Order: sequence, then C-alpha cells, then structure tokens
Amino acid sequence: MSEELKPCPFCNRTDNLRVLSEGQINAVFGVVCYHCGCQFHCRADSEADAKIAFNTRPIEDALRAEIDQLKHMYATQYGELAAVNKINGELKHQIANLQQRISFLEHPAVGVEG
Repeated sequence: MSEELKPCPFCNRTDNLRVLSEGQINAVFGVVCYHCGCQFHCRADSEADAKIAFNTRPIEDALRAEIDQLKHMYATQYGELAAVNKINGELKHQIANLQQRISFLEHPAVGVEG
C-alpha cells in the first residue's frame, strides 16, 4: 500500500499534490502542489521514498506534540477549575446559611418568648 501524502505545508490542501521524477539514474523526485505552487525536491530511490521524505516534518511534528500537550494541560486545569468553582459555590451557600442563622440568633423575632 502506498503512503498517502500529508497536506501541503503552505496551503494545507491534498487534492492537487503530485509526485514527479526527473532522470532515470539518481532520480530527483519532487512533490508539487498545483494549488499554491509549493515544490519539494529530494534524491530518492523510489516514489515511495519521496513520499516518506515529503511527509517527514520534524518541526511540525514537534509543534503538534506540544499543542496536544498544551490541550491536555488546559483540559486538566479546566477540570480542576470547574471543581474549585463548584466547591466555591457550595461554600458561598453554606456561608449564606450561617449568616442567616447568626442574624436570627442576634435578632430573634419580635413576640417570640425564649
């Protein structure tokens, strides 16, 4: 099964990518995006090797890994923040109840004998 090409690094399209070759010995393969004009050339033994070379993007892969890590950190912190907000709401409710009880004890209703 042949390897699929990643999207063009400039326009992010896949529909107009083509693998081309020049020469028979020491062929130079290239991937051309006919949408934006991006051209990638490499020495490769086969079209499959040229596809692997085109798809190898260490900086992009590192950035994607960092984005995934940041998304995970955000989700974790957002979950923790939601838990803190829930506890905060419960504490506010308890404080309001205690303030109401204190007010009742400090100012008993008129006409009630104690």
